[in-house]
Amino acid sequence: MPMNEMAAVIKSCISPTAICKVMFEYQQYEEFFFPVAISDELFLSVNDRDFRLDGFTVRQLSDVISAAPIKGTYLKIHQAEGNLSRLSLPPINIKSWRHAFNSILASGEIISIEGYAPNSVNKYFIVGRVLAVGEQGIRIRTFDGSGAWAENPITVPYKNIFSMTFGSSYITTYSKYVKPYPEIKTPTPISNR
Repeated sequence: MPMNEMAAVIKSCISPTAICKVMFEYQQYEEFFFPVAISDELFLSVNDRDFRLDGFTVRQLSDVISAAPIKGTYLKIHQAEGNLSRLSLPPINIKSWRHAFNSILASGEIISIEGYAPNSVNKYFIVGRVLAVGEQGIRIRTFDGSGAWAENPITVPYKNIFSMTFGSSYITTYSKYVKPYPEIKTPTPISNR
């Protein structure tokens, strides 16, 4: 299925509301989303996790290998559970990764990012807070499994990212138990006495 057809399928699920079943080139299983916005490069969706709305995700259209709308019983269950009335569009610009991350930087959201390690086929998953957004990538301070913030931020190139998620139950729950965020301290000038 050509990318423009897949984009049209995803867009058709925005209005009228439908679930979109999507297969990506980087994984062996389909995921279910409620698309809420689409650009030429990216789409923003609400995650569907076992009939629960579970945060937002931004994905690249170029990674989609198939997309299909799901209506019928599955959608009726979501409607009966009240999920369709809870769908929302967050204030995030998805024109490009740079625009999306600028929106996240302004919000202060803790996010997760998935992608490929540079010059590798190995995938990574990180959780943290965006500190800076540049032309080619972002600077992010991550935290580890013990809830400790990394001492140094890392740079993540846009070309290595395939997913950015925020507001999920995993992120919001884990974030409550992370150690206090390390403030970035600027040197205090020495005054002349």
